[in-house]
Amino acid sequence: MRRFDCKFSADDPATMGAIDDLLLGVAICCRSYETFLEFIYDTDEFNKWCKTWGKYITKKIKKDKTFNVIDQFMLFKEYMKSGIIIPKYWETNNDNQLISGAHWTQSIFNVLISDLGYSQSEALNVPVAKAMNDYYKYLERTGMVNLMRDDEIEMVERAKEKV
Repeated sequence: MRRFDCKFSADDPATMGAIDDLLLGVAICCRSYETFLEFIYDTDEFNKWCKTWGKYITKKIKKDKTFNVIDQFMLFKEYMKSGIIIPKYWETNNDNQLISGAHWTQSIFNVLISDLGYSQSEALNVPVAKAMNDYYKYLERTGMVNLMRDDEIEMVERAKEKV
């Protein structure tokens, strides 16, 4: 999504896309990476698909006066956010560790391919939640982090409540 400047991929949670971002996001999410590239570069197919969805949305708005496009944006944003769950973890002592300037998605992509044996296609098509899980398990296995147990998460949450 970032590659195609879809606003729903923005790191800032306040960023809200427009109808074209919603259509682009849906077009990306309902296809494999390779199929999406074929689709997006086939101008006739892409325009036909967008026109069909545009007609559907227009018809829905006219038919259902309670239909709110902004609500649909929020639903899609929640859908996107639900796949990005960062587990609670303890950082290990990494005083000499340099912080990468790469976007977090690039770090995950690199680990999936270089260290976990994913093919490029597999890494580009894996659900984000699974990619995140595999990435953090890799970080734990290599000593970069320790994933918190349920009792540790509860302890941290209770400590936050006291503050």
